[in-house]
Amino acid sequence: MIIKLERVLSAHVSSRNLSDRLTDSIPDSYIVTLKANVNVTKHVDLIQVLHTALVKSGQTVHAFGGITHQYDFPGFQGYAGHFHVSLIEQLKSNNEIDFIEPDLVVTLSAAAPSVVQQRNAGYGLAQISTRGKQRDSSTTYTYHSSAGRGTYAYVVDTGIETDHQEFGGRAQHGYNAIPATPPDDDVNHGTSVAAVIGGRTYGVAKRCNLISVRVFDRVGRGRTSYVLDGYQWAVNDIRTKARKGRAVITLAIASEQHKGFDRAVDSAYRMGISTVAGAGNFNLPADLWSPGGAMGAITVGATGRDYNRWRSSNFGEWVDIWAPGVGIRTAANASRTATRTLSGTSMSTAYVAGLVLYFKGMRALGDARATKDYLLKMATPGVVGNPRGGKNLFAYNGGGK
Repeated sequence: MIIKLERVLSAHVSSRNLSDRLTDSIPDSYIVTLKANVNVTKHVDLIQVLHTALVKSGQTVHAFGGITHQYDFPGFQGYAGHFHVSLIEQLKSNNEIDFIEPDLVVTLSAAAPSVVQQRNAGYGLAQISTRGKQRDSSTTYTYHSSAGRGTYAYVVDTGIETDHQEFGGRAQHGYNAIPATPPDDDVNHGTSVAAVIGGRTYGVAKRCNLISVRVFDRVGRGRTSYVLDGYQWAVNDIRTKARKGRAVITLAIASEQHKGFDRAVDSAYRMGISTVAGAGNFNLPADLWSPGGAMGAITVGATGRDYNRWRSSNFGEWVDIWAPGVGIRTAANASRTATRTLSGTSMSTAYVAGLVLYFKGMRALGDARATKDYLLKMATPGVVGNPRGGKNLFAYNGGGK
């Protein structure tokens, strides 16, 4: 099995100075990750009492919102909130807390039983169904007719335009983490990702079900606390519906390395839940970013039609697999028939998420470890140009077999 080397995690407050951060943080907003086996409810009640007392004391210059989100699933407990710095100073000495990190800005990872053949499918689908480098300009996609039937993609993103004709009634709204915002995709990212995962024309797993988990606002702004809220909902929905052998969570997004976020993904992996994440579009080592830097993620880098690493794709040992990500035709949210062309690790992430469901629909891949092992075993080695370290594995669906 190919695995990522474990990081050494420091306790308590993140040591990087805010002025040195690669991405912006939300003012006075933090995510607190608790140690294992802490009673989250009791801890949160105590923190809320401390926060309320501080506000009443008049020490605050303006109103602080206190705790906004709670996170609690096996292996990951914590909360997010809007706190005065004096409360954060008190929390540094709390022995129930593992670490305190800023609530970061999260970006979308887009720059702008028989064998079936789909002609004029686009080069991306053709490449992932061809062993080795394509020697011609064929755009024929060869795939097994099961095509992800009975599987579920949880698309943690900007929402999905569920009535788009690409989805044929297989897309639904699952959860919306953004207050006072409709669940529909008015940003035009989640719809595009979903169509590459499971659209009838552009998708890898053309018969899968697509579940929208909205975590970005109407102008595409995101924050770690909202993404974690949506991710927690997806994990719990998969657990309660016994879908771990038939589901994947897609995170075509990136923020600066966030230990709490990575722990959540690692905990889901240990529960058997597969997460596919983009490496990011910064031309930097992938381990500097979350969630692609999580050990439990399947981290995807982007290549062009020539199989070379896309110039903006992150790289390094944390990238597990590569997939097409440049000039990808997909669905758009403007109408039921709208399309557009995108580049970025969002697109390569969507190809691999679709491939995960494609394999889960064909094979008895009961958990995240078995799924990742099979995905990497099936991949084509040695064809990616300039991967800049790490694994040189290109996504492959087995040619329909």
